[in-house]
Formats: sequence, structure tokens, C-alpha cells
Amino acid sequence: MATKFADETAPASSMAAKPVEMVSAKSIMSLSEAAALERRHAHESDYYAVILEDDANGGPLIRVRTSCYELDADRNIVFDEAGNKKLRNPHDVGLDVWAAYGADDHTLKMVMRGSQVVATPKSITQQIALAREAASA
Repeated sequence: MATKFADETAPASSMAAKPVEMVSAKSIMSLSEAAALERRHAHESDYYAVILEDDANGGPLIRVRTSCYELDADRNIVFDEAGNKKLRNPHDVGLDVWAAYGADDHTLKMVMRGSQVVATPKSITQQIALAREAASA
């Protein structure tokens, strides 16, 4: 599993006499475990995780998971004309969840899709500024 080294606390003369034994590493996970991990990552990327900090209760982090796809009234995914799933804007999702939890008591930290950060307070502010510029032009 790991490389075994000679005793580093021993005197240099005795270290030279001890050969280093190499042990081959075994596979970290089997193919079925890797496939299960890949399915889990794919499933997680179907959701936005909105991370909020609870200011009222000393700051524990709150994670809210919501679908990253637009859903109809029956909670089925909505498709566009080309047959692609329609994604929700992560900035809008972050603002909606933040407002639902109470913007006065919570701080929006980030919106993630899978392991990727897709929105932060700074990017949301920039998008709002760009939308206002476009509306005034």
C-alpha cells in the first residue's frame, strides 16, 4: 500500500545498510465502486446546493438542495423545442432561496452544482448590474 522507508532515526551508517522495500499500491476502488461514485456525482449535478450562513443563530451553514432544471406543476423536467432540459439560472435560484429563508437573518455564501461553484454574492451583484444597464439602454 505504501512505501516503507528505512528508519530515519537510526545512524547514517546503519541506514546505508538497510535496503528500502517497495510495496506496490493496490487499487483504491473497484470498478463497481467507481461506477457508483460516478452515478452519485451525476445525480448531485442535477441539483443546485445553495449554501447560507445563519446569522441569527451564530453562523452554522445551511445547505438547501433544489433542482437545477425547470419543473412543471407535476415536478417533471421541462424540455425546450430541441429536446434539451431547461436549466434554471443559478443566480435567480440563489436569490429565491435566500429570500425564502429570510434575507435579514441569513447570508448567501454560494450556489453549487455538483462540486462546481456556479454563483456567489459577487457574481449575483454583477448580473444584477448588467441587467440594470441593459434595461436602461
